Amino acid sequence: MPSRRSTRKPTAASSAATSTTSSTVPIVKKEVAPDPARVSPTPSNDSTAPVVRGENESYNDFVVRKRQRNADHMAALGLLDAVHSIKSTIHADKKRKAVQRGATKAARAKSEPVEKRRSGRLSGVQVEPGFYVQSERNGKFAVAGAVAEEEAKGNGNYDGRVNDGDDIDFGEFYYDFSDGENEDDVDEDEKEHSAKSKKQTTSILNTIRKSKPKSSAPSASALCDHFSTLRVDSELQVAKVTPERLYSMAMAPVDNKIIVASGDKWGNIGLWDTSIDPTSEDCVNAGVVQSKPHTGVVTHLEFNRTGGKMLSVSYDCTVRELDLETQKYSQVFATYGTEAVCDKFKDRHGYGVDGGVGFFTQYGCYDRRSDDCVFLTTSFGTVIHYDRRVGVTFHEPLCHRKLNCFSQHPTDENVFAVGGLAREVKLFDLRKFNKGSEKRALGKIERKPTVTQTYDGSVNSCFFSPSGSQLLTTCMKDCLTLTPFSTLKKGSGEVSPAQIISHNNQTGRYLSVFMARWHPTIDIFTVGCMKQPRQIEIFGEMKSGGKYEKKAAIKGDYVTAVCSRNVFHPKLAAIAGGNSSGRVTIAR
Repeated sequence: MPSRRSTRKPTAASSAATSTTSSTVPIVKKEVAPDPARVSPTPSNDSTAPVVRGENESYNDFVVRKRQRNADHMAALGLLDAVHSIKSTIHADKKRKAVQRGATKAARAKSEPVEKRRSGRLSGVQVEPGFYVQSERNGKFAVAGAVAEEEAKGNGNYDGRVNDGDDIDFGEFYYDFSDGENEDDVDEDEKEHSAKSKKQTTSILNTIRKSKPKSSAPSASALCDHFSTLRVDSELQVAKVTPERLYSMAMAPVDNKIIVASGDKWGNIGLWDTSIDPTSEDCVNAGVVQSKPHTGVVTHLEFNRTGGKMLSVSYDCTVRELDLETQKYSQVFATYGTEAVCDKFKDRHGYGVDGGVGFFTQYGCYDRRSDDCVFLTTSFGTVIHYDRRVGVTFHEPLCHRKLNCFSQHPTDENVFAVGGLAREVKLFDLRKFNKGSEKRALGKIERKPTVTQTYDGSVNSCFFSPSGSQLLTTCMKDCLTLTPFSTLKKGSGEVSPAQIISHNNQTGRYLSVFMARWHPTIDIFTVGCMKQPRQIEIFGEMKSGGKYEKKAAIKGDYVTAVCSRNVFHPKLAAIAGGNSSGRVTIAR
């Protein structure tokens, strides 16, 4: 390809100049001044003067010298001392240790360390049947062993439960409340601790039982204004109430005291009386007492109408009731299968209800119409209604997946709502249910709801407000929703929520999920929060428009973890929040 040449012709003057320069004008070399950046620096007392790199100075040495000059300048101005002071304050707050008040390991019954066992077959020794811990690593246990023949026949504890349904003393698995067969093996300190624990337990339970609430709670606006001024800045406002992750909470209906009940991941139930003086000689574990009536997650705690009994529902498929006078847990209801191991429970009302592998009771509560009746939801999407006088009145399949929550309307007691993993909230009418519905549960024929709400994520909870005017739902699609009951009652088929409140509900696998809960008598609600700093949020109705907004966020130096479960006091202007380490925070 031919090269491209310029078409511009040189002028005569330019040609002449070029010719003259190339032939007669000598080339003179211009003296170039050295680069100032290569000159060795001259010491200067002016700290604001620019730092110049020396001629033979490496770049790293230059950077170190420049940084040192800047540090000396900041020190001269006093800025370094201010920075260190601020950092030390921040780190002190971040490294604040969790409050150790309350139930500790010393409060529980001592057990002998489990030694690692070897295979009997390899050792040539005949080993008695039974389970044992083979190894432990990162908090995980490897279990080995075999079931004894008599246990396989059902002559021992059933399905890992605490017992076969007999009554349980409140402190049986934590404190030696009985006279004891081997008192000589117990030292004097343990005996004294046991006596104090029993005395404190009796005092707390009698306080709840004998209290007759008379006062009324303040108005919604006054209560929200009060909560907006609260902080948690004292260690005395926090105590460890249960050993493990907290799943349920209830406030005792006492006029002049705050007594909180909490249930955790492994069936423990703790009671904390915040009015007990922690400096008193008779005080044990900062006013915290514990019991263990279950072996699975305690999903719900509820005091009955008179306040003399407390209901507990667990994943271990048992429902127990604590009598505050006798200090004993009695088994109200339990489910059993139909296999050979359950034959000895044929006379129990729950025989044949267990659906097999993967079946467990998820949530439960008293029937508003009578304390003799309870509602239960299951992992199979069914709802059980049990009347202790006559047995199971119905067992209905309402969904194809687990139901996380059940809520009965406070005024129209024939209407209830359920929600769960199927991403739906469904409303049903109790008048359409009957005893023959147990056959429907076996056949998995789902009953058609009166109203359905569909969500983009699984439903953690759905609760009617105390007045019955709103249905509050907590969804894993990062939202809280409210729907007027008047809309739900008139509607049929699919009904959309009236208000959607954006809220981060992504608690992850190590925190209990959020379940927004109403005040027992006032239309305000509380919910956990993932924001920093940690806080407990409270929502109330707007002055106009009938919608809800955040009214308060309780923070403080001792709100150091996410409070997944929160509960209001029914009479006092107080609220409690529980976290996944078993600690409860009180604000009043």
